Amino acid sequence: MHAGAFRSEGDLPERMLVVVFPHWPIVAHPIVADLAAIVVENGRVLAVSSRARAHGVAIGQHVREAERHSPDLARFARERATEFHLFTHVVQKIHELAPNLIVREPGWIAIPTRGPARYFGGERTLVHVIDQTIRDLMESQGVRCDWEIGIAEGSFGATLAARDGVIVPPGDTAAFLADLPVGLIGEPELSDLLERLGIRTLGAFAKLRESDVLERFGMRGFFAQQRACARELVWHTDYINKEEIASLQHFDEPVGELETLFESAARLSEAFCELLRERGLCCTICELSVVRDDARTDTRLWQRGHGWDTRALTERMRWQLSSWMGGEGQMNSDELLATPGVSALSLRAHEVIDAQGSQLGFWDQVRENDQEMARVCVRLEGMLGQNMVMQARLDGGRGPIERVSYFAFGEPGPRQTKRPAMPWPGRLPLPNPALVYGELPEIVLVDVDGMNVSVDRRGILHGTPARVELGRGRVFEIKGWSGPWPSEELWWDPRHATRCARLQLLLRGERALLVLCSRGRWHLEGEYD
Repeated sequence: MHAGAFRSEGDLPERMLVVVFPHWPIVAHPIVADLAAIVVENGRVLAVSSRARAHGVAIGQHVREAERHSPDLARFARERATEFHLFTHVVQKIHELAPNLIVREPGWIAIPTRGPARYFGGERTLVHVIDQTIRDLMESQGVRCDWEIGIAEGSFGATLAARDGVIVPPGDTAAFLADLPVGLIGEPELSDLLERLGIRTLGAFAKLRESDVLERFGMRGFFAQQRACARELVWHTDYINKEEIASLQHFDEPVGELETLFESAARLSEAFCELLRERGLCCTICELSVVRDDARTDTRLWQRGHGWDTRALTERMRWQLSSWMGGEGQMNSDELLATPGVSALSLRAHEVIDAQGSQLGFWDQVRENDQEMARVCVRLEGMLGQNMVMQARLDGGRGPIERVSYFAFGEPGPRQTKRPAMPWPGRLPLPNPALVYGELPEIVLVDVDGMNVSVDRRGILHGTPARVELGRGRVFEIKGWSGPWPSEELWWDPRHATRCARLQLLLRGERALLVLCSRGRWHLEGEYD
């Protein structure tokens, strides 16, 4: 790789106009227009209706905290496919004004300002034109949603400028970012660590020596610091050995069936990512092009901060193809015949970074078989459906259920607030149960006289466990037991306080159980191998 691939220290990133719809996921649920409602993902608030915002509900809050602000809050799950389909109308409208726009996700668009600002007579006029275009579109479709627009050097600075609705003067982006909290860097674990070290602003982070940041936090921390400095280090593919990194899929006959296109898109994205892996690169902005049989070409740029992997790229291609071809299940046979078929698909790397600066591997660690595991999961998701393949993460907590969180494969996990390394009084000792029940069946635990065994408020066991009834008259004798492990959480909050105790039981026949006592009743929580 040429040394000239990096932008020099004096160079600034291209000025960008960013449009952000912070509550776009709520648009996928039109029923919530007049309700206090939220969209929830991984236990946190992702989007908030205007009425709920008036009650103090905000993005990022835990669901329980949001419900304290608005007790009658309506909750909805995220509908990614619907979000994308609705956002396509916004993208197409802005594309008429600025063809080189970049889409990161539904609700985020970036536009390089150089050409459009010159055409419309300046950046301020460009902002006004974009704002009015969106306003007219929202009114024509009857959609209620807020949006924010800002301009600065680089997409990171422009996104934060949009949050404040400002146009940062050329060259002043670093000063604009300096006083902002380091939590905005987009790396939750890194920002938590920096705050504990006393580095609480982006400016303080930017002042650290690059060599120290690289040694202490690795490439991911180094790239985060570059964003804090208003320098977004990327390589344009034109500078990489004069080589274009692209994958192309030609069809012998024009293809109009979406499922066939989706299968081809999955193979194309896998081949494209393999090309990048061979070169030790990771693509942050990818160009997807579709050539129709009538010679028309549709092109879209998609951005992903930590780089595209096979799964995420396949998902975006599926959404984009569905949009261009009229939508899944939305066309009858006559409309399908009238739609021009696809003669070719192509993916091209528009901007890349070194692969060491990309996201961590599967299960948050780098492993040799990560890529193979990811490919298997992509195929499984293709068979089972979007977000049907989950990955697990070990969290902190006392019981086996709360110590594991699940989130969709390929998606960033929720911010980890319960760390495994923290002290957890009352946590069960190893080994963990091999089987954990999602819904805990109620059981009966008695002593030799048939009296119920109980645990009092101080965590003291009353009675010696002798038999356990697991339902349907199945009674087992207890050979040995250990515990109890009492746990009392949120005692200062009467609405959400919990008190429980756990026992480990060894039955005759060497079957081992984990049982839980809560509110005077016993439940089967798990089983050991």
